[in-house]
Amino acid sequence: ITKSQLLCNNGLRPKDFDGEVVPLELWDERYSELRSQHFAFPQDPISYAPNYIIVPESEEDIQKTISFSKRCGYKIVISSGGHQYSGLSSCDYTKGKCIQIKLKSDTFSKLKIIKNSKDWEAEFEYIVISGPGVSLGDFYNTNNDAGIFIPGGMCETVHTGGHSQSSGHGYLERAFGTMIDYIIQFRIILADGSIHNILEPGSKKYKRLKKANQLHPMNDDIYFAVLGGGPGSWGVVTEYTYWANKNSDHPNSFLWQCL
Repeated sequence: ITKSQLLCNNGLRPKDFDGEVVPLELWDERYSELRSQHFAFPQDPISYAPNYIIVPESEEDIQKTISFSKRCGYKIVISSGGHQYSGLSSCDYTKGKCIQIKLKSDTFSKLKIIKNSKDWEAEFEYIVISGPGVSLGDFYNTNNDAGIFIPGGMCETVHTGGHSQSSGHGYLERAFGTMIDYIIQFRIILADGSIHNILEPGSKKYKRLKKANQLHPMNDDIYFAVLGGGPGSWGVVTEYTYWANKNSDHPNSFLWQCL
C-alpha cells in the first residue's frame, strides 16, 4: 500500500484540524445539525449527506481539506448560510465522494468597519470587511449602527458568503446596484492551496500593487470569474472587502425601511 493510499484510508482526522471534522459514518446530533440545508424540494432529500462536514477555524484547515480532496478524489462544496435551494452547497452522496466546507465558525464570521483606510489611500471613506459566515441581518444592522449601508437581499438568515457571489439582488438595486457592485477585494484559497487577495481592477490600491508587480498574474480574470461564476466555483473565499454608502447622503435608504 502506498503512503497516499494510507492517507486516504485513514480519512480526515479531527486531531489534525483546528476546527471540526464531522464524518457521515457518525450521523450523530451534531452531524444532523450541520447537515441542515434550505431546499426547494417538498422534503429534505436524505441523500444530501456529505462524507465529511468541515467547520474550519483557520485557513490552514481549508488548505488541508483541499489537499486531501485532491489526493483522495473528493469533490468539495462550500456553504455559509445554506440557502442554495437546489442543494448545490451540499453533497448528494449517491453521486460520488464529497466534502462540505461550512464557513460558519467564529473565524469566518467577523465583521469590521474601517474609516479612511490608509491601505486604500482613503479612496473610500468607509470600507467593510466581512467573513462569509456573517448573516445579512448582522451585516446590515452593524453597518447601520455605523451610519453606512451596502445594498443586498432582504432575508436576514442568508449569509454574505453565497450572497456576495450570486449578485446580491435586493430592493435598492435600481438606485444603488447590487451587493456584488461594492466588492473591491476578496481573499481566496485556490485549488492549489495558495492564498491570494484579489482586487477589483481600477482602484488606487490595485494600480499601486500592479505597478509593484504584487498582484496575482490572473487577478482580473479571477475577480470576474469568482463574482460571476457562482459560489464555490473557483476556490474558497474567506473574506470580502466592500466600499459603503453613508446614510446621511441618502436619507431613509436604510434597507429595513424598504419593507
